[in-house]
Amino acid sequence: MPQSFATLGDFFPDTDIRCRVRGCANTWNFSGEAALHNVAAGRNGRPERMCDECWARYKVIEDRVLPCSTPNCSGSWTWTRLQQLEAEKRGHTTPPKGICEACQRKLNELQDAPIPCRVRGCTNTWMWSRRRQLQSPEARPPPRLCAECVHILRELGDREVPCRVRGCSATWHWGRFQQLEHLRTGKRLEDPPSRMCPDCFVLFRSFEDRQVPCKADGCTRTWTFTAYAQTEHARRNGPEAPPPVRLCDDCYRFYQRSRSRQMRCMLSGCSGTWKYTREMLLDDWLHGRARPPRRLCAACEKSVAETNERQVPCIVNGCNGSWTYTALEQVRDARLGKTSPPKRRCPDCERFLAEHPTTTLKCPHCEKDIRWSSYEQLLCERAFAKPEMCADCAAQKLAVGRRAPKPGDRPHHHVVRMPAAGRWHEDSALSAWPPHLTHDVIDKVEQADLRIVAFGDDLTYSSPNAEEHWPALLEAELNKLLDGKATVAVVNSGIPRTTSLQAVLRFPRDVKPFAPHLIVFSFTFADALLRTRSDRNGAWKKLVSAEEAEEAMDTLCRKMRSPNTRLLFWTTNPILPHDRSGIDDNPELRSWAAAQETRKRHCLAEQTRICRKHRIPILDLRSRFEVNGAASARLWMLDWYRHNRNGARNIAVWMARHILREGLIPVPKETVRRTEIAGENGDGTGSPRGTSTAGRQ
Repeated sequence: MPQSFATLGDFFPDTDIRCRVRGCANTWNFSGEAALHNVAAGRNGRPERMCDECWARYKVIEDRVLPCSTPNCSGSWTWTRLQQLEAEKRGHTTPPKGICEACQRKLNELQDAPIPCRVRGCTNTWMWSRRRQLQSPEARPPPRLCAECVHILRELGDREVPCRVRGCSATWHWGRFQQLEHLRTGKRLEDPPSRMCPDCFVLFRSFEDRQVPCKADGCTRTWTFTAYAQTEHARRNGPEAPPPVRLCDDCYRFYQRSRSRQMRCMLSGCSGTWKYTREMLLDDWLHGRARPPRRLCAACEKSVAETNERQVPCIVNGCNGSWTYTALEQVRDARLGKTSPPKRRCPDCERFLAEHPTTTLKCPHCEKDIRWSSYEQLLCERAFAKPEMCADCAAQKLAVGRRAPKPGDRPHHHVVRMPAAGRWHEDSALSAWPPHLTHDVIDKVEQADLRIVAFGDDLTYSSPNAEEHWPALLEAELNKLLDGKATVAVVNSGIPRTTSLQAVLRFPRDVKPFAPHLIVFSFTFADALLRTRSDRNGAWKKLVSAEEAEEAMDTLCRKMRSPNTRLLFWTTNPILPHDRSGIDDNPELRSWAAAQETRKRHCLAEQTRICRKHRIPILDLRSRFEVNGAASARLWMLDWYRHNRNGARNIAVWMARHILREGLIPVPKETVRRTEIAGENGDGTGSPRGTSTAGRQ
C-alpha cells in the first residue's frame, strides 16, 4: 500500500523562540498553526515577541523623561519601557546617559578623531569617539594612552632607584608611568634617570649658590659653590663641613690649557732639566711673571745636598777673614770645569767698602788732593799705611833716597809710578794687579834698558808658574840673544777672562806706567769666548758682544799708539773647542763648540782688520803651531785652548826672533844680523821663519 503525504502540522511544528528583550533568557512557544497563518498572511515566519514574564513587566512600567547627559544642555530624552526592561534584565539599576534630539543632531555631524598618545616620545594615537567629543566640556581632547602604551604600562611595575647625590644611600620612587615615558624616548630601563631622593631634594632646596675664594695663591677671583654641590658636600662630609678648596673658572681654564715642560738647569755647563709643572705656570701667571724661575735639575740638587760649604780666604792683602764658598757655587764651578774657587772678598771687607766712600786727602807737602778710594782705604786698614803724600812728592822722595850708582851700573832709564786709583776699580775682575805683576817686576823694569809689556787675556797670562809663562821665557830669550848688549824686561799684564773692553779701562795702570818700547797684545780668546750656557732665546752668552769688542779694539789701538812705543799683535795658539773634555757625550757642548769655532774665526778676522787699519804689525803664531797639521799642534797644547810648557817656550822663541828681525826694539845692528842667521839655521823648534803681515809703524 502506498505511503500517505505529510500533514501541514508536520511542516509547521510548535517552536520555542527566545524573548525579544535583550538580556532575557526566557522563551515563548510559537505554534505551528500560528506559523501557518503568518505564512498565509505573507509575514515572517518567526515574529519577535516578549516572554510572558517580560510582557507582564512591560505592561507595568512607563516611559520616563530624563535630562540630556550632554554638559550644559537643558534638553531631555525619553527612556522607553522597552529600554527600561532591557536595562533591568542586564542588571542595570541606573538610567543610561542619553542625549536629547538637538544633541543627537550634533552627534550626527561629528566624526571619530585620532588623538596623539599622551606619553612623551610615543608616536601612536588613540581614537576620540564623537560621543565623547559631544560630552567633553572642553573643545580639546583629554590626555590618554594609546593601546600599545596601555599594554606596556600593565607589564611595568614601580621601582626604587638609588639617589644621584654622591654620599647618599637613600632611593627615590620611579613610577611605572615614568618608566613608560623613559622607554618611549628610546632609553633603557637599565639606565634610569639621575634624581635625588626626597631628603636630598629638601636639603637641596635649603641651599643657595654662593661664591667661594679661589684656592690659587695670588688670585682674587671666586668660584660658584652651587646648591647641588653643597648638597653632595653635606652628604659626604656633614652639614658643618667647610667648602672644598678649588680653582676659579679663569684659573681652571688656564690650568687645563697649560702643559708641563722640561726646563734647563740654572747652572752653567749642566745639560740636565727640571719639570716646569702646570701649578708653577699658574702661579707665575697670577703673579705676572712672564719667565719661568731658575732652578736646579735633580742631579744638581743632589750634588748640592751632598756638598759642604767651604771657607775660602779673602783676596785682600793682609785680611785674615774668609768668605763662604757655598755648595751651589761649588757645584756650578764643577759643571764649568773650574778646579779652584773664585777670588772674592770676605763679608767684612765688602761691608767696609760699602761704609767707606771715596774721599780726598791733602798732601802735606804740596797741598794737592790725594784721591783715596774705598779699596785703598781697605788696603790701608788691612796691611798698608795711610798715604802721607801725593804720588809726585813720593817719587821725589824716592829719587832722593836712592843709592848712588856703582861704577859700571847703568843709570835708571825710567821710574815706574803706579796710579793709585782709576776706573779699573769699578770692575772686580780688574781691581787687583795682573797676577804676574809684582814689585820685583817693577824694580826689574826700572833697571832695564828696554821695556816690553805683554798685554792680553788667558793666553798672555799663560801659566800660574812665574818662570814658565811665555813673557818670562821671552825676556830670557831676548837677553840671551842680546848677550849683554842691552837688558830687556818683559812685563806680563795678562789677566784671565779679560776682554778688550776691560783692557781699555786698565791700560792706564797695567801698561802706561812702564812707558814700554814695545807692546805685544792679543785679546782674541776672551773677546771670542762663549759661555757653555745659552740665554732664554737659545743664543750662547758672550763675555762681550761683537760690536763692543770691535769698538773697544779700535779704541785700544788708538790709546796704545805713541811715538816711542811700537805695537805687535799676535794671533793666538790654536783654539780647539771640539777637543774640550766631555764633549762626545754632551750634545749641548757639541753645539757650543761649533758656535765657539765660528765666533773665534769672526773675532780674529775683525781684530786683524782693525790692526791693519792702524798699520800694526801682526805675528801669525797660529800657523806656526799648525805647520805640521793639527795633530802636531796638539802636542804643544795643555787643553782645548791653553798651551803647555813646550808651547810657551815655542811662543817665546818665535816672538824673540821676530822682534829682533823686524827691529821692533832698538838694539845694535850686529845683534839683529846674528838673529837672522840663527833664524835661517833654525830656531830649535822645527818651525819655519815667520814674517809680519803688516808694514812697520
